[in-house]
Amino acid sequence: MLTGYFGGYSAATGGLGGPAAESGTAGGGSALAAGELETAHQMAVHAARTAKPLVVQSMFPDAPSCRTLVEAGIPVFASTEDAARALAAMTVAGAAGPPGVRPLPPAEAPLADPGYHGVRTLLSGAGVPFPEAREITDEAELLAAADAFEGPYVLKALHLLHKSDAGGVALGLPDRSALVTAFRERHARLGAASYSVEAMADPTDGVELIVGVNRDPRFGPVAMVGLGGVLTEALHDVAFALAPVPAARAEQLLTGLRTAALLRGVRGRPAVDLAAAGAVIERLTTLAAAHPEITEIEVNPLLVRPDGALALDARAVLA
Repeated sequence: MLTGYFGGYSAATGGLGGPAAESGTAGGGSALAAGELETAHQMAVHAARTAKPLVVQSMFPDAPSCRTLVEAGIPVFASTEDAARALAAMTVAGAAGPPGVRPLPPAEAPLADPGYHGVRTLLSGAGVPFPEAREITDEAELLAAADAFEGPYVLKALHLLHKSDAGGVALGLPDRSALVTAFRERHARLGAASYSVEAMADPTDGVELIVGVNRDPRFGPVAMVGLGGVLTEALHDVAFALAPVPAARAEQLLTGLRTAALLRGVRGRPAVDLAAAGAVIERLTTLAAAHPEITEIEVNPLLVRPDGALALDARAVLA
């Protein structure tokens, strides 16, 4: 079975490149082999007449029919995934830059602290902006953090995967008194070992995105971008690309989302800063590609406003 992908359109030809073409057996086998070779010639002629890229996948890439395609300059792959990756590399162009898969950056020193603040520090060093924050373990450290920057504050119980669902996040705490009350209530209920005190970001006219990278055993680091926040898993409005993702390509992914209208501005809301979002996506995906020990890293949400982007939460999983 051979499948040819013409710039995103798939056409399958049953049996092409199969055992009959390889063996050239008499009778029906010979007729089938001849038909396969004729089909391969027709595909080569068609490919020469169109500007659309063509890649082919076959379970028998060494068959005579497939060799005919290769001689005509048509790439043949045994793996569907490899064929799709080659087609993507041939067709991603325009504002995102020339077609091709970007090489992985040199490996950096492994991440030593996969905790929340360790991941924040790593991302901050790569140019991903975060609000001011302090990690605390008791009430004295909580008050010291409140003196380090002005409110309103955010309090997060750390080491919880879904902090909001567990009631581990308190937003918009206006002063030290409200911060202490929120800390005592959560500490009594959750008993978390540590917490994060953070400056509250202004969500006005902002859109929450999710940006993550997962290291796939076949493709390597694969980036995901999409609508973020607490509704990420419910809406499933995300797009994928191989990491690292250039900023221009990141903007293309965002504007291709079903909910892209939210980014452009709706019902009197201004458009958000897509260039800032693209820059953050490039920095995060480049960092993830340079850390093979990180199997998963995610910023959710990435708050994108008309005047910039700010990462509000982050996590990482090590191999």
